[in-house]
Amino acid sequence: MPNAQPSITARNVATAVTAAWQRTSNNPSTLEIPLGTVATLALHTQINGRSEHSTCPLGQLDRTDLLRALTETWARTWLDHPYLVQIASPLHRWLDADADVSDETVRAIRAVLDAAHHAGLPRLVDRPHSVPAVDALGFLVTELRPARALQHLGEFYTPPEVADVMAALTMPELPSPGRLFADPTAGTGGLLAATVNRIRALGGDPAHYGWELVDINHLSVACAAANAIVWGLGDHMLVYRADSLAPGDHRADAVTMRAQVLEHHRTVVRAARLAALLTLRTQGDVSAPATAFAAAVS
Repeated sequence: MPNAQPSITARNVATAVTAAWQRTSNNPSTLEIPLGTVATLALHTQINGRSEHSTCPLGQLDRTDLLRALTETWARTWLDHPYLVQIASPLHRWLDADADVSDETVRAIRAVLDAAHHAGLPRLVDRPHSVPAVDALGFLVTELRPARALQHLGEFYTPPEVADVMAALTMPELPSPGRLFADPTAGTGGLLAATVNRIRALGGDPAHYGWELVDINHLSVACAAANAIVWGLGDHMLVYRADSLAPGDHRADAVTMRAQVLEHHRTVVRAARLAALLTLRTQGDVSAPATAFAAAVS
């Protein structure tokens, strides 16, 4: 029987974050910022480890340091996952110029961070403790959007308990590594989360498989990309926005775009390494390579 506690916690996070955002934001209908803030907290927790403080450490930073910390979380994640960070750009594009983030929005971001922290989000992404993949962003999208909006968009969230049963029935034994798992109407990736958990339950590693997630909604695609990072799905990923019923070779376009992003990443990393080596030779400072590298990719 699957453990229901992560889903309960994810629902609690979604409820708490939605209440905090709608109570404190001067534009509560905006979805990118609360979704992006929760995604950033998940990534920050995986990078820096789970905090046992009663309040979220990020929420205690002043305006400048807070926005810098949020931005740096995505920059550090980009080093290992450039393609998925690019696909997830709707969740962090609003951080590109912190001058555009009002003081009221910063207060709302702090409220969201504290609400997510108190509700247990860090426990859902604590990889050292092998927590199951759970689509917290999917719960949050459902909570933030009015029911009529979801119906208009044709979005219906599959309960994780149902997805778990489907995964168990369709995957009685561990598939051979290299198999591709694809979902042409992936949403935020909730159904594939059950597949990820089933693979791990059977002793496999999701990073040894291929994953293709497609959806028509740009925010759902962005959340799916962020989830793929948090869940550790590896490098064999293709995530893109498309109407699966519309004509056109959307997959080919997505493959081309992925290749361009990865080539840009290689170019930047090579330039950063060269800058670090030159700095080391001219200054003789052993800390210079790391400093130069961080500056080059930020």
